[in-house]
Amino acid sequence: MEDMVIKQNQNKQFKLVLLGLVMAAISVFVLIMGVNESDIRFTIIGGIGTMFFGACFAIIIRRFLKPTDILIVDRNGITDHSTATSVGFISWEDIKDIFITRCLSQRSISIKLKNTSKLLSHMTLTRSIYNRLNARVSSGAQISITLQSTDVDINEIVKMMLERLEAFRSTHS
Repeated sequence: MEDMVIKQNQNKQFKLVLLGLVMAAISVFVLIMGVNESDIRFTIIGGIGTMFFGACFAIIIRRFLKPTDILIVDRNGITDHSTATSVGFISWEDIKDIFITRCLSQRSISIKLKNTSKLLSHMTLTRSIYNRLNARVSSGAQISITLQSTDVDINEIVKMMLERLEAFRSTHS
């Protein structure tokens, strides 16, 4: 089987750049309005929004200027770079199950691991916390791969990943 490399769609990424810019600008506006009007509520909301959307905007800009492979599936496993908190490489031997989950209108590839602590021990604290929270909202899956910035059919990708997982299991059992 050939390796599969999924790249981001630059047109979709540009739309995210525009959305990030708008959200960061609105947050700065609310912050300035709060400071000018001496309204602590607007100052806090604007400050939090500016920090959050400013950080998101910086990440989106970096990904737009330096496109990366979002997902790589090969004979050794899966390499995920779909989000800022992605885990990177996951070996087939560490994967228990792969399935699709839905949160609002967004569909994601969810991966349950055999040994969660093994993966979490290699992560930064921020990524570890994010992945633990993710497991609570995505049917117990520790990893969620979003392909929103690509043009691929998520059903086809999951089907191919499951075939690769079964092929690995049949040769390593």
